[in-house]
Amino acid sequence: MSKVLLALAAAAAATTQPNCEDLWGKAGVQSSASFVFGGVKGQGIIGTSQTNKLKPYLTYGTSYTMEMTASSTCPEEFVVGFQGGGGWMFTVVPTSWQGTRTMVETSTNVWPQNQASLMTVRSSLKAAMSCRTVNRGGDRRLGEDEEDRALSEDEDPRRELGDNSETVCNLDFPRCNVWIQDIKLYATSCYDTTAAPTKAPTNAPTDKPTAQPSYTTSPTVSPTVAPTDEPTPKPTPTTTTQVVPPLPPVPVRYFATLFDCVIGPVIPAIKNEETPVQVRYTALIDSMTWNCMAIYSPTWKDALTKQRPFMTAPSSKHDTENRIQCAIAAAHHFTSVYLTESRAGIEAAVESVSANYLGYTIPLRDTLYPALADCGLQPARQKRGKLDAFMDPSSSTDEACVRAAVEASGWAPDVVGQAVAESTMGWAARDGWNSLGDLDRDGDDCTANQRPFRDTTSYAPFTAAPGGSAQDPSTWTRWQPLEEDTDEGFFFFQEHVTPHIGTKAKMRVISDADRAARTAPAPNYDYPAEANLAIQRVSALTDRLKAEVEWYDDKLNVLITIFGTLMHTQKFKSFEHGCAYLVGYTNSEYDATVVVWKEKRAHDLIRPTSWIQENFKDDEFLSYAGPYEGIQTIRGKDWVPYKRVMPHSEYPSGSACICKGIQQFTDA
Repeated sequence: MSKVLLALAAAAAATTQPNCEDLWGKAGVQSSASFVFGGVKGQGIIGTSQTNKLKPYLTYGTSYTMEMTASSTCPEEFVVGFQGGGGWMFTVVPTSWQGTRTMVETSTNVWPQNQASLMTVRSSLKAAMSCRTVNRGGDRRLGEDEEDRALSEDEDPRRELGDNSETVCNLDFPRCNVWIQDIKLYATSCYDTTAAPTKAPTNAPTDKPTAQPSYTTSPTVSPTVAPTDEPTPKPTPTTTTQVVPPLPPVPVRYFATLFDCVIGPVIPAIKNEETPVQVRYTALIDSMTWNCMAIYSPTWKDALTKQRPFMTAPSSKHDTENRIQCAIAAAHHFTSVYLTESRAGIEAAVESVSANYLGYTIPLRDTLYPALADCGLQPARQKRGKLDAFMDPSSSTDEACVRAAVEASGWAPDVVGQAVAESTMGWAARDGWNSLGDLDRDGDDCTANQRPFRDTTSYAPFTAAPGGSAQDPSTWTRWQPLEEDTDEGFFFFQEHVTPHIGTKAKMRVISDADRAARTAPAPNYDYPAEANLAIQRVSALTDRLKAEVEWYDDKLNVLITIFGTLMHTQKFKSFEHGCAYLVGYTNSEYDATVVVWKEKRAHDLIRPTSWIQENFKDDEFLSYAGPYEGIQTIRGKDWVPYKRVMPHSEYPSGSACICKGIQQFTDA
């Protein structure tokens, strides 16, 4: 996971030439590129729309020198250079290179007079691809020659093959990550006279990680590396000197650690949940991460209570190292009770990557710190949904006991992380979602056989709207449970997921009064017209549209894409700044989900699938006929959309409300 972020992150700044004009910067050309590389021999990274800007500043026949910072996790070396015109400049980045400064001097004068070149990377990395074409007459598998030709010609073999056929491909990319930063271009004649003399690094590289300074940062102040007495080594223009720093740049190493050791391991478990439960878990995890920031700070507030944390570390402990260790320890302890399948993944990631990113292995505890256990916190009983085994956030006695425990540990981040997780889980056990299943459908206490996230408001689906007829499907407007199955002979009807949260769940950002005031107008659907529109849209799906639907249907993909883009454009001034964005993002998503669920329950409108299957049951029309079947003539009773119909009412759209909230938060 973090390798994607490393590919989207800014590398360390390059040393400038004070007496030379940087033509790349003067022309306003894109100065960085970061990406996941693999599956093709060549890959463009900065297009001609950018490099064309150089043409007014270059003189044909003149020699130029380029500087850049290039880093890679690739298992093979790759070439960064220019494609076209005979090849203008290039440099080789060795295998698994990190933080390299590379200087390139031209040896030819082949920059085209009337053509700009595309900046590319090239490597022998290649995808293994298995494709098959499925249609009514059978299927065939693409052979190796077809796959190789498609890849070498930069074509996509997953192409349209007609209305009644479909190509399905499985790709196994040996992906790696590359980031290029601080590209600068100088006239070589100027560069020769101003370049500092080459100086070898003072210390020879060793197998041991170099100790790193502790970075004390805030959401508005960029972390800086302490200056040294040694001048920066400067290569001569005719050689390439590469200096390997021991760790990735700041704050990249902290983001990489967080994503590899927390977000990456928990995503598979969260994806198994229905949308509102996914949203709740991501908001809880990001709140824990932020609360670790707040505890090790002088002023920041708790993400859940909006107050200063009930435990705050002394100022001597306020640094990023303690914050990141606390965040990972909190997630690790959280998975001893919830999302338990993620726990081993966190441990494996900490063991394998934290030393590479941070210079040390983050400490984790196998069991709860004894002094915390003495406060009555019992993870084994918490897993069984016993409310009295959790911390009570409203109890000053519980708070005092937990605070004393972390003070006794000397504010060790692995202990503080466990305390943060316990505080968060205690809050979540009472957040109105009935996540322990300790309430029955009617809101009374459940005496046995608890069912997490069960409705507590006695919701039941209706067959018809007021005044409608149960025997006349054309009058049906209320939500209907659809039949689903497991592909293994087990059939069942949907239950509306968490219909109670719209009025029962605790809010994170807005007030209860604001929640009540936010309402959606009645849509007044023309059901026959809307049904026909739904059929037409599904019939018109192309492979590209299907891929887009699948991507954006996954809210975690959306989060990672937006967060990675903000990293790439260097919007975050520090690790803490990025964590503040994450907790704001997921808490905005959380509040949007609760509000839209309130309105879903209020309007309780039928899904198009239910209406079409009942009202067009014997009608025949062209539409999507299921996986590998393409477009066929089907009956209305067999119609389903491309993606699974989620088990909640139609209006308002949960995705639309969530995405609008995210947009408004990000824009702000």
